[in-house]
Amino acid sequence: MSTAPQAFRSCANKGFQLFFENKWGVSVQFGPDNYCDRRSFGDYTANPPTGIWESATAEVAVFKPDMSFLRVGNDTVMGWLGSNLVGQIISVIGSLAGDADHQVVTNRMEGLVAMDSFRKSEA
Repeated sequence: MSTAPQAFRSCANKGFQLFFENKWGVSVQFGPDNYCDRRSFGDYTANPPTGIWESATAEVAVFKPDMSFLRVGNDTVMGWLGSNLVGQIISVIGSLAGDADHQVVTNRMEGLVAMDSFRKSEA
């Protein structure tokens, strides 16, 4: 029998995971090998150049209550997202009902990403 993850997790000093009382979770990663500005920056096990990994964008994945990843579009990871969109995703996932329909959540995530892309193209 597995136990629920703790509310906060650190991931190799290049990201974090949040798990909410509703049993949903969010992974935010922004170092080498992630879908972000630092993707090709080298080995994530190496020491970061300034002591910390930092990036203008991050990748986000959503954990469903059964700990599997939510599929969004053709992948389980949404990449190269800015901090405003990451914040919106965290807010949406944290406020879900535990039994939220997975397809409805997928549609919401796809809508947020599409709206963000549209805003950037209009700027």
